Amino acid sequence: HKWYYYDLIFGSLGSEARKAFEMIPENYQYRDKGMRKAKAEGKAEGKAEGLAEAIIDVFQARGLVVSAEQRKQIFACANVDQLREWLAAAIVAASVADTLTR
Repeated sequence: HKWYYYDLIFGSLGSEARKAFEMIPENYQYRDKGMRKAKAEGKAEGKAEGLAEAIIDVFQARGLVVSAEQRKQIFACANVDQLREWLAAAIVAASVADTLTR
């Protein structure tokens, strides 16, 4: 989508603005605090989601059934440390419930 937006913006600029726009380095990153915060939050959410998926995958690979309520609990957790603990426990736990009570 990047090039579509680039063409859309570039095509709407006047000649002087086009010159200025062309001088912006290709690797330029917007330095707004709000954007950095949003990016960091997005990374944290993605990390938590990835860990949650890994936990579910481990349970499934071990033949343990994850209930809808347990799945909801796992994906609702945003604490990466807790999710890592659950992932380690999921490898050896006797049941899903044993893992989630840690």
